[in-house]
Amino acid sequence: MKKFIAFSVALLSILTITILQGCSSSDDNNTLNEPQTLTATHSNIERKWLTTYYTFTADINKAVKTAYQVSSVEITLKNGEYTLFDRYSEKSDKGTYTLNGSSLALKSSVVNENINFKINKLTQNEIDLTVINHKHLTSVELIVIK
Repeated sequence: MKKFIAFSVALLSILTITILQGCSSSDDNNTLNEPQTLTATHSNIERKWLTTYYTFTADINKAVKTAYQVSSVEITLKNGEYTLFDRYSEKSDKGTYTLNGSSLALKSSVVNENINFKINKLTQNEIDLTVINHKHLTSVELIVIK
């Protein structure tokens, strides 16, 4: 019986060492690849986007903030034009957009409003924008939808 227990302990020790070696902490095994940052060009931003996160100005009304937070806004950029649809409120908008370096401007033809953004980060699947001179928003994050 003692031989069997000694054999079992030895076998468990060998298996434990083998498993721990498989979970080594070498740098090549435990790194997440950062998404490649893209240059802000028409071909890189002309996609269908979905808003995922907003940051707000300090003096925003609570009801307005809640409306933004529950919204799910689809924005399609294509050929210098944009369409916008809020899945929650079912409101839509359309107009033109211009891209100048890292500056993106949306000019609405429906509600007569212009919104200006600075592109902070652009990858294949997401975009991080700073909203310039908006009464409610300071930044917006969007992801690509297909």
